[in-house]
Amino acid sequence: MSVTVQSVLQVLQQYAPVELACDWDNVGLLCGDRTQAVTNVLCALDVTEAVVAEAAEKGAQLIVAHHPAIF
Repeated sequence: MSVTVQSVLQVLQQYAPVELACDWDNVGLLCGDRTQAVTNVLCALDVTEAVVAEAAEKGAQLIVAHHPAIF
């Protein structure tokens, strides 16, 4: 079985359903391809330039962050 961005989203939504978000919350996939294969995920509070650089350095195909990129 291949892990994709979509399959990671589905697992995350089991723990934090989209329906529980406030109306103003920007949840879900903000950019990217849901069909992209994922072997490494980087988790962060905020998506900063340093986080993006670390993800690239570590070969992560996906960044899962608590805050949307706008913050």
